[in-house]
Amino acid sequence: MHKNTDTPGSIIFVDVETGGLDPNRHGLLSIGLVYWNDGLICDNKIIFVDPEDKLIDDSAISVNGINMQKHILIALKKDKVIKEFSDFVAKCSEKPLLGGHNTPFDAQFLNTYGIELRDYFQYGFVDTKSIARAMIHAGILRNESTSLVSLCKHFGIDIENPHEALSDAIATAKLYNSLLKTMSNR
Repeated sequence: MHKNTDTPGSIIFVDVETGGLDPNRHGLLSIGLVYWNDGLICDNKIIFVDPEDKLIDDSAISVNGINMQKHILIALKKDKVIKEFSDFVAKCSEKPLLGGHNTPFDAQFLNTYGIELRDYFQYGFVDTKSIARAMIHAGILRNESTSLVSLCKHFGIDIENPHEALSDAIATAKLYNSLLKTMSNR
């Protein structure tokens, strides 16, 4: 894969799986990264994160299905997580846009963890949840829910393993393509 420095439209779609909803209390468990450029998924990576001393709620585990006993055996410590994240973004694009589905949630966990997103990404972000909501309000999209699973079902996008960070990040990049196509056909 070649580093892209020419296309201002490069996006790294990010999805995180966590041990709860509060980044100050709950652990970050995994980060899914997808490099998207010009409508194509060019590369991807998953980083398993050691939650260290942060809380892991049973309700979160029931959603994301992470087996913590197995997870901890492959999870990386913070310094390695930040290096893996940094290396992936750097090899893909110079200052891409950050993308995701409910991006502020993911960004809040990453920033609280110590991954300073402003160091890696352009100002602003792409959020498929907000785009879909605007399209519903404009009458362009007929869907009642803006959940990733519901929107992917609507567009016929298969999510290989829902609530797994990399699978959700890949589905989000595909959803972004579908949303763009829907808007451009109007």
